Amino acid sequence: MRVLGLAILGLCALLLNACGANLSTSSSSSVASSSIPETAVCTTVTSYSPSITINGSATFDFRQVNTNSGVLSGNPVNAPIAYAEVVVLNSAGAVVQCSTVDVAGNISLQLPKVSGSYVLQVKSRSNSSKLVASILKDPTSNLPYILQANFSTASTDTTVTAPALRASARQSEDSEIKGGAFNILKMLYFANEYLRQNTSAPSFVAAKISAYWKAGFNPASYFYGPSAGGLSFYRTGLHELYILGGTNGIVNNTDTDHFDNSVVLHEYGHFLEDVYGKSDSPGGSHNGNFIIDPRLAWSEGWANYFQANVIRSQIDATWKYYIDTSGFRLDTVESGSASNYFLVDFTMSGTTGQCYAGGPNSCDAVTLSGEGVFREMSISREMFKTTLSAASGGVGVPFANIWQVFSTNFHSNGVVFRNIASFNQYLSGVMAGGFAAAWQTVLTNEQQSQAPIHYANPLKREVSCTNAQLNPISLSPAADSYFANVGNYVSNLYLSNDFYDFNYTGGGGSLQLAYTNGSVNHDLDLILYTSGYVYFQEYQAGTTPTGLSAQDGRTWAIEQGNEQVNLAPLAPGHYLVAVKAKTLNKSNAQLAGNISYNIKYQPPTGPLETLCPTN
Repeated sequence: MRVLGLAILGLCALLLNACGANLSTSSSSSVASSSIPETAVCTTVTSYSPSITINGSATFDFRQVNTNSGVLSGNPVNAPIAYAEVVVLNSAGAVVQCSTVDVAGNISLQLPKVSGSYVLQVKSRSNSSKLVASILKDPTSNLPYILQANFSTASTDTTVTAPALRASARQSEDSEIKGGAFNILKMLYFANEYLRQNTSAPSFVAAKISAYWKAGFNPASYFYGPSAGGLSFYRTGLHELYILGGTNGIVNNTDTDHFDNSVVLHEYGHFLEDVYGKSDSPGGSHNGNFIIDPRLAWSEGWANYFQANVIRSQIDATWKYYIDTSGFRLDTVESGSASNYFLVDFTMSGTTGQCYAGGPNSCDAVTLSGEGVFREMSISREMFKTTLSAASGGVGVPFANIWQVFSTNFHSNGVVFRNIASFNQYLSGVMAGGFAAAWQTVLTNEQQSQAPIHYANPLKREVSCTNAQLNPISLSPAADSYFANVGNYVSNLYLSNDFYDFNYTGGGGSLQLAYTNGSVNHDLDLILYTSGYVYFQEYQAGTTPTGLSAQDGRTWAIEQGNEQVNLAPLAPGHYLVAVKAKTLNKSNAQLAGNISYNIKYQPPTGPLETLCPTN
């Protein structure tokens, strides 16, 4: 999830409790200021002649989710480690051979044909043609987890089988629960494999990422102290993933994410967005029940969607969920938690109004045309059903089309205020034929659109708007909603605001907002934001949020329905024009009625122009 500055994503307390946050590079000082750099992965294969072939195997245990109940239940399940680093040490502790575990968990390497005693190690990291990633204990030591076994050779041997290596998922068997580290590594491999199989880059390997995880440890405490709420997150710009291992050494009856594959892959989705896409997300609290900033909704919706596709492709062909669990149960060896439960159990293929489990008011009801651009879960559903096969009730658009827009069209510096509607506009241009009708059904069902109508709608300069419906524009504000993660009442971004993309070419002049109020309680503000802005809430009066370029916030009763912003101090570029109704401490009854408005541009010279929405 997202964080801006020092404010950690409150989403994790309400919705995707472990899906975490993205901390920007400015969010805090580095936790690794006194760290020891990670040692290089051992990749040099030494040739020996004559040689002995050493065979072995490496597996890990993981706790499996029950999709019917959304919990981790039952005894751990075993799976092969894939593409992890292999090292062989001699009796003096020197490295004598390097290798990589194959996709089936097999190890095969050569040693000199002599008698000797050795240590076989498998480490929780990879620098291979399939995956470049390290699962590390902490950002100070930067040490990987290690499985190891002793074995010996005789000069007469031709083949030796080393003891099998297994990473346990039980704390009673291994205090480090190394199965968690190798499960995270496997998920990152699955993400890379999915991209290789479903894009035009069959040799794709994502850039190096370091994932920090420790059993029973909350990584948010690195940045916010020991009392920080538990969550997983990605640090934007640093290629660092932090996965929640528990709290205060507890793993059996608290939130952990090392076996929550949805969470791990969701955070990796943010890494892909950071490196291969591009994000405009401002961070902040988010929840499936709330209308949120479309840039944040897009980023979180993408990550939710990506994890579901990877799991469906690589692990479970019936997967259609985002599941985040707490604790585990029904392990016949190790005590779990009687209160084991799911934090989020969300069905991607659900329809508009789909409810997810996770607390009071747990229903993502998207009911108004165009509202989906403000809804994280609606975005997840739209994208999931778009690439879901037609046989499974989806549209069947190839993921390669999604990736093309994500990594090429949407990656362009010319794209501003990224949101799902802008994404859809690009997708409609690269989508293969035959999908239009089915896709439109999905868009309609999720209250989405193929163009940025309800957010960042480009404004064009005209004498008067050619579309009579947009001259004037109508706004029907609604009362604020209480957002527990924020701890205050926040504006309805969909009903009480209109947002436009204004490409200011420089030279001065002014923007003007003229409106006719439908009620004595109606008052509109005209606000200009730069890219990377943080939306300005009324309860924040007296503060200056990031990206606020200009604001005219006079009172309607004094100004008679006119707002004006001087453009002379501003540099040329794209600005988000927000027309915002003042709604704080006002009821729906007080706000009843429509407000009619026009946005005008007064150039330094020449007649007054009308700024008309393009879409």
